[in-house]
Amino acid sequence: MNTISSWIVGVLMSIMGLLGLLLTSRAVEPEFYIMGLIMFGFAVFFIWRLITNGGYKD
Repeated sequence: MNTISSWIVGVLMSIMGLLGLLLTSRAVEPEFYIMGLIMFGFAVFFIWRLITNGGYKD
C-alpha cells in the first residue's frame, strides 16, 4: 500500500472502531456488546499494523 491509500484505510478503520464503541455503548443485548468490542479491537489491531509496517507490505 502506498502512503495515500494507507491514510485512507487508516481513517476508515478508525471510523469503524468508533462505530464499534458506539455499538458497544448503546448495546442492550450481549451479542451487540461483544460485536462492538470485536469491531473496536480489530480496528485497533489493523491501525497498529499499518503504523508498524509504515504503509508497506511485509
